[in-house]
Amino acid sequence: MLRKIAIKKPQNCDERLTSLYDFAQAKYQFTVDFLVDLALFFEVHDLMMAKKIIAAAREVRPNGKRILQLEKRIHAKVAKQLEQGVEDEGEIQAQFQLRDIVRRMSENGMLLRDTYRFLDLDKDNSNSRYAIGDTLSGFNSSSLNAFLMPYLRAETHYLEVNPDQNCLLRPENEVRTKLLHAVNTASPFSFIRIGDGESAFLTTNLGDKEKADQNCMYESWYGHSKFTEKDRLSFNSLLVEAIESADILGIPDLGHQLSDFEIKENRYRRGYTRANGLVIDFPHKVYCSAYVNQHLLKNSFFDDLFENKNINVSVISGHDESKVRDAFVEKYKAKISNFIKVPTQHKFADKFKYEIREAHYPTAFERICSQINVSDLSGELFLVGAGLLGKHYCHLIKQSGGVALDVGSVIDYLLGFRTRKYM
Repeated sequence: MLRKIAIKKPQNCDERLTSLYDFAQAKYQFTVDFLVDLALFFEVHDLMMAKKIIAAAREVRPNGKRILQLEKRIHAKVAKQLEQGVEDEGEIQAQFQLRDIVRRMSENGMLLRDTYRFLDLDKDNSNSRYAIGDTLSGFNSSSLNAFLMPYLRAETHYLEVNPDQNCLLRPENEVRTKLLHAVNTASPFSFIRIGDGESAFLTTNLGDKEKADQNCMYESWYGHSKFTEKDRLSFNSLLVEAIESADILGIPDLGHQLSDFEIKENRYRRGYTRANGLVIDFPHKVYCSAYVNQHLLKNSFFDDLFENKNINVSVISGHDESKVRDAFVEKYKAKISNFIKVPTQHKFADKFKYEIREAHYPTAFERICSQINVSDLSGELFLVGAGLLGKHYCHLIKQSGGVALDVGSVIDYLLGFRTRKYM
């Protein structure tokens, strides 16, 4: 029988380790040998926790051979991670936690088997991100959110995602019902989605990183980053106005945040943090996943939408008008009453084989705004795929009495272009 001893709780003990010590003190069953076994378990699942536990065991038995061997091995693993470019223990912890999420998803039948089987999750975190990202194409964002939320809330300390904000996201079927109701009742309505790109313009507190994020997105959309400080403020103002006007607002869900997660800070992490902050700034909005358009497309939302033959359907898109009209007739037997052409995004111009003849901002933007503002759009449905500025068009359409749905890359998909990894 193992000798039962009292173990002194180390200083700076984190919450989870504290609970273990409290349990031990109450039950009088904690031995040094049990601590070593516990450290062996956490060595696989939580390296930094293992390091803390084995340090506690060594306090009690400083010369224990098994303890010293395990401590040496754990420290070597930490050192190896640091040699591979991980800058601190928090980054190592994030890698372990991301890997653990993938394993839990696999145990619950949520991963594509072929994807998971051939991935070396111990190699680097990109394989874990790939496994999660591959799952998103065939899984409800709301269902995945519900699965991830308890784990992220209770057990992760280094992955910078906020489950408490994501708990507000409405299920896809509820969003579908609300959108169909708005269309069928011809109620002035705006649905927009904010991803990591648009969120670069949610802040006016512009340091070097914030300006770099904006430059990156602006160049991706418009082919250059030569815009003024006044333009930066204008984009922020346009986006905030569209958010305030929106009836339903899409923000990145937990699954997509994890699929893009990088251990080192980058624009994706900064973007998701800003987008999550909308829940705090606009607490009374109806929120859903920003990628709900994927679910709507794959679950016959547009088939149901176009069963109403009395609605006038307009489209705002960077695609060729005749191709869009033909695609809607072929797929849904729906005729488009009005088409507003916007310049295509610069990053997709070669893929679509379109020539960009004018700048979307400010030239085309001002013309399109004038075109929307002079019309009474009561009862008219607009399907909008026009990037960040499209959010503002949705706001103007609602102001003029119309129903605006920010469908984004759905129009690309209908024309045979796969422009998003999750579509």
